[in-house]
Amino acid sequence: GIESPGEAAMGFLACAGYTLVGAGPPAAIFYEFIVSSPFVLLVSLASAFFWVTVLLANSVVWRSLSWMTHQGQTEALRVLPLISFFATEELLRPMVFRQTKRATAALERRAVALRHPRLTKLERMRIFLGIGAGQGVAHSCLFFLNTVVTSYRGTYYNQDTCPQMPYFLVAAISTCAMFMVLSVSVEALSLPTPLFLLFFFSLSLSDSLLLR
Repeated sequence: GIESPGEAAMGFLACAGYTLVGAGPPAAIFYEFIVSSPFVLLVSLASAFFWVTVLLANSVVWRSLSWMTHQGQTEALRVLPLISFFATEELLRPMVFRQTKRATAALERRAVALRHPRLTKLERMRIFLGIGAGQGVAHSCLFFLNTVVTSYRGTYYNQDTCPQMPYFLVAAISTCAMFMVLSVSVEALSLPTPLFLLFFFSLSLSDSLLLR
């Protein structure tokens, strides 16, 4: 039926509220630490493009194998694509970290050759933050912004099984948390404490499964 003005207004407010919760803190971090430096912004955009490409490539593979997940009746089989996404990202992240360190060292050598100041620790951290924030945008924010639009209609995917908990509220909180985790993920690899890495991987995996 036709929506009343009140229902349309409530749908708009819900959509705006979910967007503010899910994308507000990431946008503030992006504006404060990324946008203020054109170089870090460029690095972050390149990182986002790389991770979007990785996610799309993974999606193409599992789309071609969709018959296997549709025919499988067990939840373990249906969760395989999620495990694949997570494993691919975790395997590629150390490679990205090494390449970033190599590029940062080359940039510093170039700066010394041109008699410019060396990169400070803060500048290095901002570069790593830009790489991680790019992954955060690709991994969580794009997914969330793609789904939150449907909250305008007042429905959500698990409305029948869990009517007390709006899907979009869970997605908004999870998106915000995932962006925070991924933003520091590259810098975290410079502190390879086994217990810390185990905690980080567990947190990343649980949030990946929750978000999807």
